[in-house]
Amino acid sequence: MKPNLNVLLPVLVLCFVLSLSACGGGDGALPSTYDVSGKVDDDQDGIEGVSIVYEGDESGVESTDSDGRYELVGLSGRTTITAEKDGWVFSDSETVTNDDTVDFTGMRKEYPLTVHVDGHGEVVESILVTDQSTDYEYGTTVRDNR
Repeated sequence: MKPNLNVLLPVLVLCFVLSLSACGGGDGALPSTYDVSGKVDDDQDGIEGVSIVYEGDESGVESTDSDGRYELVGLSGRTTITAEKDGWVFSDSETVTNDDTVDFTGMRKEYPLTVHVDGHGEVVESILVTDQSTDYEYGTTVRDNR
């Protein structure tokens, strides 16, 4: 049986064209490396010392500068970027595959302060000479120095 060239020739041409596009000639290829930069703030000011964790083909941790800015250089493939700092909650992680700007917004965690007093005694009023705050940094220990 002799092959039918009217059917075989178009199939061979199609296979040849597809093999060329699969060899990098088509669009959609990821760049070899890329850079990501951004800022971490609290809706007003940059937050210094935030750990920018990146995971993918390249993984590591960078810290934000005094203005809350960071830059990741030489990334490749899919990279997930996350902001972390004790006592803070940040917007969700983002995944990137090329040059991009990724900003995060942070908010201080709030810890309720509950005071429970057992015992007897009298309440003594005191006049505050200076302002006192009930806003404490994460990890602050409050003691009664009587």
